[in-house]
Amino acid sequence: MTARLQAWIRQAQNDLAMAEFARSGQFYAQACYHCSQAAEKAPIGLLIGLGQDPLTQEPRPQLAPGSRAWRLPPTSWSTRASRVTAERTRAW
Repeated sequence: MTARLQAWIRQAQNDLAMAEFARSGQFYAQACYHCSQAAEKAPIGLLIGLGQDPLTQEPRPQLAPGSRAWRLPPTSWSTRASRVTAERTRAW
């Protein structure tokens, strides 16, 4: 794993941890913000791990259906983000 990939994934995990902390303090708007930040950063890390640079304006080749990139492994951060969102929805 490259240092750049690790940095993006680590920041996504940090954002999610901050979302959980904010939710525990009933700061729901901030929890939603940090969940969205984690949801934006994790796919960037995934694309970097696949050898693409998502932060450039250069066109990238299209992924073929059935290619390795379409089969994403389940991740704990997505499960945790769903839980934070579901808990906030019930609180309304």
